[in-house]
Amino acid sequence: MKKFLTIALALLICISASADKKNKKATQAYKYEIEKIEAGAASNGVQAVYVQSYMNNIKNADQVCRRNAVHGVIFKGYSGRGDYHPALASDPTAQQDHKEFFDAFFADNGDYNKYVASTSASGPQYVKIKKIGYKVGLVVYVNVAALRRDLEKAGVIKGMSSMF
Repeated sequence: MKKFLTIALALLICISASADKKNKKATQAYKYEIEKIEAGAASNGVQAVYVQSYMNNIKNADQVCRRNAVHGVIFKGYSGRGDYHPALASDPTAQQDHKEFFDAFFADNGDYNKYVASTSASGPQYVKIKKIGYKVGLVVYVNVAALRRDLEKAGVIKGMSSMF
């Protein structure tokens, strides 16, 4: 019986590690949708966005959604209620040009966490989808003003003054 439990535990650990790898891979591919929501409007540079991330396992769904929200603000832009907020990085090659910076920035417990003010109190919402896994939705509050300032300071994106 002990041998069976040991084998079952080892199998469970392998499955869990495989799921973590798949989630990390899904995050690295950045499979998500992002849109602005009206949650008391943006104040002090903080913007509420709704992120729907696609993943195989919901184990770290909150972390993946937070990472995708910051990624979307930097590289995709977002819209909602008739207005559009363009991506902070206007150069489409910015992520490849600054690969080392963004690899560290988006790593587990990376600096992207500094710009996520909070997430919705109700937590992520999950929908099971065949052949994909899960679609996870979460409201995330991103401090866009601080993110822009720090990315400009790091030389990753151009400042607003460079446009004039």
